[in-house]
Amino acid sequence: MRTIILPVIALIASTVLAGCGQSPADEPLEIFAESSVTTAAGTVLSAVPEILDPSADYLIYLHGAIIEDQGMQPTHPRYGTYHYAAILQAFSDRGFTVISEARPSGTRPDVYADHVVAQVRRLLDKGVPEDHVTVVGFSKGGVIALLASQIIGRDQVTWIIQGGCGPWIEKMPDFVPAGRILSQIDGADDVAQSCSAVFLRMPEGSVSDENTLEIGSGHGAFYTVSPEWFEPAVEWAGK
Repeated sequence: MRTIILPVIALIASTVLAGCGQSPADEPLEIFAESSVTTAAGTVLSAVPEILDPSADYLIYLHGAIIEDQGMQPTHPRYGTYHYAAILQAFSDRGFTVISEARPSGTRPDVYADHVVAQVRRLLDKGVPEDHVTVVGFSKGGVIALLASQIIGRDQVTWIIQGGCGPWIEKMPDFVPAGRILSQIDGADDVAQSCSAVFLRMPEGSVSDENTLEIGSGHGAFYTVSPEWFEPAVEWAGK
């Protein structure tokens, strides 16, 4: 798997993930929360809790690269302010136990994909059903989510990719995402592209769909909560 993923690292700097940061962050990442209590729906956490509720719906949110460079509420000169905390809260308000953290600057997508795989496997191994696990990834976070989906390979785990597909996929002919994958992209996005081509590679049992938005703000369509993308995402996640 590592030999498949590595070619994407050099490409993403000039495509979907332009300007994502500095030197790769290869340090191991902690994936479990310090607290040992079971968390209720509507909680926002920075890591997977030690004690899990199999009846809860867990959502892992993977942010765009700009947070690695600018912090928790960055502002892009073209797209405006990225309302990261508000997006997490919106998913929490719809009943998800949300897990998300700000990645270090220069985080390598393949390294962090392994981190996400460990998080998802932790949920599944502790009895959380596949259809209660959702991973949402925007831009660089979408690349990470796609890479993780291939490793997880579970038909009922849900993946929502927001502006995460790009030319890097064409350079990885052996890359095969898997699961229940929804792609969302604004029609005016000139950074990312449709996921339709890579969806043709998906194995039997996986399902996919693509939602082309008409918000008109391009890659910045996912910088804030809007019903155009948020409601389809929540519906795809089964809420």
